[in-house]
Amino acid sequence: MSKFRPEAGKNASLRATSSKSSISMHGDSSMESKADSRGIDRPSVKINSSFSVNRVVRVFGTFNGEKAELVKEIGFGGLMHLRKQDRFDRQFALWLLSSMDHTNGSFRMKDGSILEITDFDVHLVLGLPFGGDPVYVSSKCARRELDKIKAILMIPQSSDVCVDYLEDLLVRAYCTPMSVRDRNAFKVAAVLFADAYFLRPHGTAVKVNQGIFGNLVDIASICNKDWSSYVLRGLKRACCRLQHGLRHENKSIILDGCLIMLQVFYLDNLEAGDMKTAQQLFPRISDFDYNRMKRMIAFDREGSTKGLVEGFGNCKLRAPSEVVYSRGKNLQDITLRDWNSPDENSEAQNLCLMEIKRELDEIKNDFSSKLDRLYRKIEYSLCEESHRGSMNSTNDPDIGDCGLHVSCSPKSPYCFIRRRVNHSTKRTNKFMFIESPSSGGSNCRGEDFCEVNCIISEVPKGNMATEDSTTRAITIDVPIIDLTSEISPTCLSVDTKLQNVKCNEQVPYCADEIGTEGLTDRALGSNKVHCSPPVSVNDLLVEGSASSVRWDSTPLVTTKNMERSFPCSPFDMDVFHQPAPYKGIHELMKLLPCMDEEDIQRSWFIHDYPSRINISGVVMHPQFTCESDISVDVMDAIVRMYKQEEDALYEKISEKRWRHLIEASWSVACLNSGIDTSSELIAAKFQAPYVQYNISECRLVLAPVYSGDVWSCYVWDFQKNTIVVIDPVGMLCDVDFLEEKHAGNIKVLHDALFRCLEAFTSFVSDPSDTWDHEYLKVEGARSARCNSGFYTASYLVEFNGMTLNDTLSFDKLPFYRNNILFKLLTMKGNIGHRPCVLERALSDFF
Repeated sequence: MSKFRPEAGKNASLRATSSKSSISMHGDSSMESKADSRGIDRPSVKINSSFSVNRVVRVFGTFNGEKAELVKEIGFGGLMHLRKQDRFDRQFALWLLSSMDHTNGSFRMKDGSILEITDFDVHLVLGLPFGGDPVYVSSKCARRELDKIKAILMIPQSSDVCVDYLEDLLVRAYCTPMSVRDRNAFKVAAVLFADAYFLRPHGTAVKVNQGIFGNLVDIASICNKDWSSYVLRGLKRACCRLQHGLRHENKSIILDGCLIMLQVFYLDNLEAGDMKTAQQLFPRISDFDYNRMKRMIAFDREGSTKGLVEGFGNCKLRAPSEVVYSRGKNLQDITLRDWNSPDENSEAQNLCLMEIKRELDEIKNDFSSKLDRLYRKIEYSLCEESHRGSMNSTNDPDIGDCGLHVSCSPKSPYCFIRRRVNHSTKRTNKFMFIESPSSGGSNCRGEDFCEVNCIISEVPKGNMATEDSTTRAITIDVPIIDLTSEISPTCLSVDTKLQNVKCNEQVPYCADEIGTEGLTDRALGSNKVHCSPPVSVNDLLVEGSASSVRWDSTPLVTTKNMERSFPCSPFDMDVFHQPAPYKGIHELMKLLPCMDEEDIQRSWFIHDYPSRINISGVVMHPQFTCESDISVDVMDAIVRMYKQEEDALYEKISEKRWRHLIEASWSVACLNSGIDTSSELIAAKFQAPYVQYNISECRLVLAPVYSGDVWSCYVWDFQKNTIVVIDPVGMLCDVDFLEEKHAGNIKVLHDALFRCLEAFTSFVSDPSDTWDHEYLKVEGARSARCNSGFYTASYLVEFNGMTLNDTLSFDKLPFYRNNILFKLLTMKGNIGHRPCVLERALSDFF
C-alpha cells in the first residue's frame, strides 16, 4: 500500500535522540542528568510522546471565515482558542498520569481531598461536544468505512491516510464559497488531525487513528458525538498503561492522551493565590497561556521525587464554590455562558474582538454576494426596458445609443459588452447586447421580425466621421436570424437617401448605386460586381453617398481597417485546441495530491525555445491543486504551449494566422520597467525565426496581463480598432470602475504594442486612428481572484472576436486545470524532470 504524502524525512530529526537529551519526540526537557539546576535529584527516564499543542495551534489558529464556521459546525470550535506553549512540561504530565486513578479519573491530594474529573469537565476545558452518542473505537477499521473516508477526503483507494495530507487540506486556500465536497473533506480532516496530535494521540509516532473512521462516515452526526467522553476514556487508558510501566521500572515510557487538558483542569482547581482566575472565560483552555502555566506548575512543584517521577502537589484545592467544574456549586448557569466572554486579560479580549471581526467579515461577504446578484438583475431589467422603449420611439434622436439587440432564443446565454468609447466620438457609455455565438443562435423562419437600431452617420462620400459629424437613428425591420449564419444582401432594399430599409422586399441592389468604399473584400467578394456574394451580419457595412449604416454601436472613426482583408477565424473553420486524453487527465487528478517531497522538488517544466523557462514542482504543484493562482512563468508556459499547438494546427490548413498570442512576461515588463525593443527576449515574441507568420496580417493580438494580483485578458482587434478587456474578477463591476482600473494599463500596453509591431514587423500605424475600449461580460464566465489566471488562459483561445466561444465554469475548472498541466508535462521541447509517480502511471502517454 503506497503512502499518501508520507512524513519521511520531515520528522526524522525529531525522532532522533542525542547523547545529551533523552526526549525522543517534541521533547522540551532533558532527564539524563541526576540533578537539575536547583540541585533537585531527578530520575533518569526517557519520555516519549506524539502529543503536540503547537501543531494544532499552528493549523486551527489560522481559521477564519468559512473555515471557522465549518469547525464550529462539528463542535470543535474550542480548539481555535488554544494558546501556544513554548515549552511543554512533560514531567508535570507524567506526575498527573501516575497519580490519577484510572478507574474513576480522580486525584488524591495531600490533605486527603479528592479531585475527580468528569466528561463535563473535559467539555468546559476544551469546548468539545458533550453528552451525545458515544464515540466508538474499533480495533480494526472495516473496509467499507475506510473506503468511504478515503472518498470523502479525495484520496486514491490504493493510498493510506496520513497527517501531512490532512494538514494540507486544512491550510489550503479554498475558493469562496467552498464546494460541498471540499466542506465535507475539511470537516473530516479537522477531526482526524486534531485526534492524531491532540485529542487522543497514541504511541511515539504521529498516525491517523482508523479506529474512529466509523464515527465520521455520517458527517452531519459528528457534532452529536460525545467527544468529551472520548478524550477522558483515552486519558484513563493512558494512565493505566503508564502506571503499569512504572511498576516495572521501565526506563522508557510513553505519554498518551490529551495531556494539556489534564494539566489545565488540575491547575484551574488549585488554590494558587493571585495566579488563580475567576473562571469566566470559556473554554477554560483559552485562559492558560505559556507564562501562566509555567508559573502555576512551579508553584505546585515539590522538591522530592517518588521513584521515577518528579514530585508535585504542593497546593491545596480551591473551595467548591469558587470553581465552575462538576465538583462546584454554581453549575446552573454554565450552559448559558458565552464561550468568548471577556475578562481582565487583554489577550483574551483580543481573541473576542478577532472572533467578532471574523463574523463581521462573513456578514460583509454575504451582503456583497447578494448585492452583486441584485445588481445583475437590475442591470438586465434596465437594458431590456431600454430596448423596449427604443421600439416604441423610432423618432427619438438618442435611439442609436441604445446599441444592437437581437433576441434569438430565451434559452440562449447573452453576451454583454460594456463599451467605453473615445470621447472624440461624442458617444455615451451604453451596453451592446449580442447573442453569444456559442449558444447556437436561433433558426427562426417565417415572418418573425424584430426592430434593430442602427447608427446613421452623415459624412461626405469616402470620408470618415469626425467630431462634427451628426448622428441620427432609423429603425430597420429584419427577420430574427442567427448571427453566425450567412445572409444574402439581395434580401435588402436600400434607398440611397436611406428613407426606407426593409428585409421583406426581395429587390436586388447594385454595389455601384450605394457606394463600395466601406465594404470589406469579404463582403463584396473577389469580383466586386453587380451583386455581392453572401455576407455575415457582423461584416455587413452599407455606405452611401451621404450616409452610412453599420451593424454595430461603434462610431465610424475610420474605414481603413474595414477595407483590409483579414484571415478567416479558426472558429469558422472548426479548428480548435484539442484536450488531452481523458484517461491521462483522470489519472493526473488522482495522483497529483499524493506527490511526495522528492517529486515536488523536481523541475517539472524546462523549455529553452525561444527563451528558457524553468519551473519547479514547488511552484507548479500548489498552482494546479487550487492553493494559489498562476504565476507569470506558468502563464508564459501556457501561452507557449498554445502557440505550439496552433503551429501544428495551421500546418494542416492553407490559411493565414487570425490571432497572435503574447507571453505574460511582455505585459509585466511593459507595466513595470517599460519596453526595450533592443532586447532579444522582446524580439523573440514578434519576429522570425521564433514567429513563423506575419503578425501585421492578424486580426487579433491577445496578451494576458497581471496587475493588482489579478489576471485579465487584453485583446487588440485590428478590424474594429477596438481594445477588448476581459476581466474575470470584475465582470460584474460598473464600467466606470473598470475604466479606472484598466485605463492606465491600456495606454501603456497599447503604446508598447505598436512600438514592437513597428520595430519587428511590417506594421505601420496611422496617427489618425482612434481605438475604443470594450469590457466584455459573458454570463457564467466570472471567476474568483484565486482562479483568475486559469480563466484568463481560457479566454486567450476562446475569444472569437465578439464573445467567448465556450465558458469555463467552476465545475469544469478541475478538469481544465489538470488538462493544462498534462499538456505542459507532455509538451514538445519540455526537458524537465517529471514526477516519478506520474512517469510510472502515465508512461503510455509520456
